Amino acid sequence: MDKYSSLSCCADLYASPLGKLLLGNSWHPGGLALTRALAESINLSMEDRLLDVACGRGASALMLAQVYKCQVVGIDASTTALEYARKEATRYRLDEFVTFREGDATCLAFPDCTFTAAICECATTLFADKGAALSETARVLRRGGHLALSGNSYRSDGCVPGGYGAFARAGAPPARHCAAGSAHPGIDCHARAGTPS
Repeated sequence: MDKYSSLSCCADLYASPLGKLLLGNSWHPGGLALTRALAESINLSMEDRLLDVACGRGASALMLAQVYKCQVVGIDASTTALEYARKEATRYRLDEFVTFREGDATCLAFPDCTFTAAICECATTLFADKGAALSETARVLRRGGHLALSGNSYRSDGCVPGGYGAFARAGAPPARHCAAGSAHPGIDCHARAGTPS
């Protein structure tokens, strides 16, 4: 089983009826309120073309398209989740704003500089090669484009201090250490929200 197959298996577990029962449509802590905070941190607008990396069932992509009237492309490894997301886009008449594609965050099937913004919510920990996923996201962002990340942190005392957000600007000088993980050349990271540990 290759990397992508194992990720797809994990993603399909999230998309299963049990996953939906436990997690609902928004698969990350903070739900759509956190998504909106991330969008506001990068000043998302109707002029943007947004990539939602690991979009799952599409709840964030659909909300962002509806609220900000921007073009959104969601990618995920789960065909089950994407099927649901496409049906929801049709149901809410957002087809003209949102498209969903099967894909791997470490090998994005888009030309360089395709998007003005990208989000990835509570999914980077699932990527076997986080550096490749960040590199690919930076590659498909236009110079000056924005990346908003969220995730969870865990402390050895068992406390989960909550989500964190990070805002990044593509094409910037080499990054400082970011709340979301190690520094990555070409992405300038700034902690924005929550309590990273």
